[in-house]
Amino acid sequence: MTSTSQDRILDFAATGVWWEITKSTADTGGELFEAINVVAPGFAGPPLHIHPHAEESYHVLEGTLDVCVGGEWRQLGPGDSATVPAGIAHTLKNPHLVEVRLRNVHKPALAFERFFRRMHALVADGKLTLPPKNFSSLIRIAMLFVEHENEIKSAKPPHAVMRALAFIGRLLGYKLPTWGSSAVPAGLTLSVRPTPHGGEADLCVIGGLRSRSPRILGSQFLGSHRRCQNGVGPR
Repeated sequence: MTSTSQDRILDFAATGVWWEITKSTADTGGELFEAINVVAPGFAGPPLHIHPHAEESYHVLEGTLDVCVGGEWRQLGPGDSATVPAGIAHTLKNPHLVEVRLRNVHKPALAFERFFRRMHALVADGKLTLPPKNFSSLIRIAMLFVEHENEIKSAKPPHAVMRALAFIGRLLGYKLPTWGSSAVPAGLTLSVRPTPHGGEADLCVIGGLRSRSPRILGSQFLGSHRRCQNGVGPR
């Protein structure tokens, strides 16, 4: 995929987050997905979530970022970093008076870029508010998480709740944008391996699985997390 500089800007508008993609999936051959995140003061953060097959890292360039990893909150200042291993519940927020600028990396890239671009398309088209403030937004974000289960799962609200919401959305005929494709990008290695529990085989790209499904619930999607609960996420 070739991208102009404008194609690499993801402005999530009223959510308080602005992204510039600095290393796309194509740029790294699927090794990682990197973006500079600009986080507005007062940003309450995403829901507590996990990445089942990828690690995520934050490196703060400006400002102070509050990060919760495995149940523990810590503050990161300029030059500080934090890495979240695959399967560990985490979130972040910016309760401070100045914006935060950070480098954010998901490794391997899997379909994270497609996930974030589809979310951005929904926000830009006025079909999704974050946090969800209406029924249609709640349904669409649940469906998006479900379609990208190999990339991200909500830990709070639980996985089963989001799966139910996505099912309702499909019954009602809701559709998601189809940016890119779930097909393997040119040049990436494709293999098949069984699931850890001996179930049906999953499609694998580079070091991780492709995509399957999770979810999210209204007021808990983006909100102030007084507690960060430890755990490996929903079953």
